Amino acid sequence: MSEGIASSKYDMATIAWKLGVCIVYIGISTTLIRFNKHLMTKDVFPFSLALSTIHMIVSTTLCWLLYMVKPSMFPAMRTVEGKKLDMAKWFVPIGLCFAVMLYGSNQAYMYCSVAMLQFMKEANVMIVFLI
Repeated sequence: MSEGIASSKYDMATIAWKLGVCIVYIGISTTLIRFNKHLMTKDVFPFSLALSTIHMIVSTTLCWLLYMVKPSMFPAMRTVEGKKLDMAKWFVPIGLCFAVMLYGSNQAYMYCSVAMLQFMKEANVMIVFLI
């Protein structure tokens, strides 16, 4: 009986942790959307293509640096050694779709409300991988 109670508490702790992570993610995401919406106004920095390019360059560089510093965080990389060309056939189209989506979402900051942008941002990853 006490084992059931202990696992129930563990389950509640796990659920609370996951819920907390989700809340923090949504909070950071909302803050980022509000900042980008401010940034994309005509008076501040209305250049969505430049913003998208900077985003992708920084993301690529940081991922590459993280791989160089701690390759153990990328365990799947060992399984694709010698298959880089085969992987490029999959990742280049996905990357291009992501780039177009990123440009479009940055352009949308000028026209859409924050609520709509938040909704679309959460759906963007799913949309790219479904295409």
